[in-house]
Formats: sequence, C-alpha cells, structure tokens
Amino acid sequence: MPSSFRIVVAADDTLASHHAVAFAIDLCSKIAESELQVIHAVGLNPPGTSLLGSLDRTSNLEIQKDAQTTARSLRQVLPEGTEVILKESYEPVQNIISEFVNENPPNMLVIGSSNRTGLER
Repeated sequence: MPSSFRIVVAADDTLASHHAVAFAIDLCSKIAESELQVIHAVGLNPPGTSLLGSLDRTSNLEIQKDAQTTARSLRQVLPEGTEVILKESYEPVQNIISEFVNENPPNMLVIGSSNRTGLER
C-alpha cells in the first residue's frame, strides 16, 4: 500500500497563515492519499534569572493561553481528522518549525509569508 503524501502547514493567527491553511486544505483535497498536519509553533520567553523571572513566567502563561486559543480556532476550520501539533520552546518560532520539519520531513511544507526572513534549509 502506498504511503500518504504528507503536507505540513505552519500556522498561527495571522492573515498570511490563514491563506496558507486554506491553500493547504485545498491542495490536500486534490491529492489522492494525502494527509494534512498543522504545526503551531510558540516561542516562549526564556526562564528568568533575575527578579523579572516571575514576569517572564506570567508572560509565558499568557503566551500559552493564546496558543491554545489559536489551536482551537485552527481546529474549527480544518477538515476532521487533521492533526494540530502545538510545539512550545524557548527559542524563535522559525527554529521550532525547522526542527519539527527536520525531524519529521513532510512531502510538502506550506508557510504563509509575512515578508520576514525565517526558515533555512
């Protein structure tokens, strides 16, 4: 049995990301035996080493709460059975996405553009 064509889309709550998700959903519907995964990467503030550490922890709680809200919003527009992967780390988002893609190479990666530099090969 042939393996499925795996499409991964990196998503957040930006307009560019919404377009990327819509594109990936449409593309997946046109490719037989395809599978769609959505990764929502969240860069947390590094643990504080000073008196401001408690502020960083509070900020991270808000960041994590927003990430959960975004993941729920994504699940509402995705086809049933689409896996939403929430990855959190104390590093930049582009590094989180790169690491995920390198560890789990998809057949295709879809990312919306926000005119920023980002992923490297």
